[in-house]
Amino acid sequence: MSPLKRMPPAPFKSFMTHDAVADYLDSLAIARPKLCRLGSLGQSRQGREIHLITMTDFETGTPEDRPGYLIHGNIHAGEVSGTHAALNTARQLMLDHGRSDLLRRVVFYIIPRLNPDGAEHVVQTSGRIRSRTDWSDMAPNTLYQHDVNGDGLILSMRIQDPTGGLAVDPKDRRLLIRRQADSKGPFYRVLPEGLVHDWDGTDRILSEGRGFDWNRNWSYDWRPEPEQYGAGDFPFSEPEMRHLAEFL
Repeated sequence: MSPLKRMPPAPFKSFMTHDAVADYLDSLAIARPKLCRLGSLGQSRQGREIHLITMTDFETGTPEDRPGYLIHGNIHAGEVSGTHAALNTARQLMLDHGRSDLLRRVVFYIIPRLNPDGAEHVVQTSGRIRSRTDWSDMAPNTLYQHDVNGDGLILSMRIQDPTGGLAVDPKDRRLLIRRQADSKGPFYRVLPEGLVHDWDGTDRILSEGRGFDWNRNWSYDWRPEPEQYGAGDFPFSEPEMRHLAEFL
């Protein structure tokens, strides 16, 4: 079997779990061991490896002697397509080697999934978070995402509200449409599927607790909350972001 036939297919069939990403990286390393070395930046908050691919032509030089190019994906939990773009970039670099001398001149450091915990939450449940939500310090009267009906997914809940901006679609009562001036009730608002922590019985419910946005956790132009939502307690306060900073 030729080396080209051993190359894994493009990673676009479905969104990948953390284990599937690791398996795909292994298949790349097996296909082109002289162009690819696998490593880890460290572990995420929940103990998952933050995978790193170092790509260059190791037979003609070392990474330390070449200019480096960093590619990272999936810094936000829902941006799982970034993982696939990064993996396919690695695959394409391997396929192009021989027609291009790029890997003899440059080293690529590819981190396909900087946020493995958030991505796993999204892929496994369809839940929606920015980068991370602090479930360890839950605030009262706040809704936190939870698979209420046990179907393995976190979808949406409609809540009847006379001031809500949505109404039932007269053609299909399973759907909600935007409320119009002449719309007849009942009216609804929509929240993520979940449970309200320490509810006091009122309608004052906040959606999600303190959230973190890792794209605002860099050291450059960092500003504390509430000036910049999700910035964290200080630059690189999140372990995943700190691992990246130390690597760079």
